Amino acid sequence: MPPQIFDKRTCIVCKESKDTDEFALIHDGVHRKRQCRRCFNVSRKATRNLGRESAQSKVRYHANLERFRAQARQWRMDNPQRAKDTQSRHNLTRWWSIKTEVIAAYGGCCACCGEDTIHFLCLDHVNLDGGEHRKTVKNAYIYKWARDNNYPDTLRVLCYDCNQVSWRNNGICIHEIIAHDLFWGNLKAA
Repeated sequence: MPPQIFDKRTCIVCKESKDTDEFALIHDGVHRKRQCRRCFNVSRKATRNLGRESAQSKVRYHANLERFRAQARQWRMDNPQRAKDTQSRHNLTRWWSIKTEVIAAYGGCCACCGEDTIHFLCLDHVNLDGGEHRKTVKNAYIYKWARDNNYPDTLRVLCYDCNQVSWRNNGICIHEIIAHDLFWGNLKAA
């Protein structure tokens, strides 16, 4: 029995039944597209126009920059809570991406205990000079400062627990104390 040859197809866009010749061949040269040539060309023109409109809107924006900025200022004045929420979300996203980048650059885990959950990690000043350093750099921008200064060796990544214990013990973490006592036999078994 010879294979069936279909002379008609239904376009998935316009849902019209048309001759097979109305459907373009795809790259393999055997099968045909699921939408007719007319529907395909319409969608292709629409896609091309989107790019053109985007370029035109950029030109229009830069030509009328002051007007657009005035409209944005007016919107922020009319919608103060929404503007504040939007800006807060934007700042938090930017801060989080910078923190992730900096933590990854310093090894991505606590230098003392090996904790690698990003939510628990922070930067620690190796020389215990964080107080003086924070006077020159705003504390919220410490990650940005580290990135902009090519990740100096005066900082390291610690988890919050190790950071606090290290600060209280003059730069010595509890893990170092336990390891020292185990090595010298000073730690008694519980």
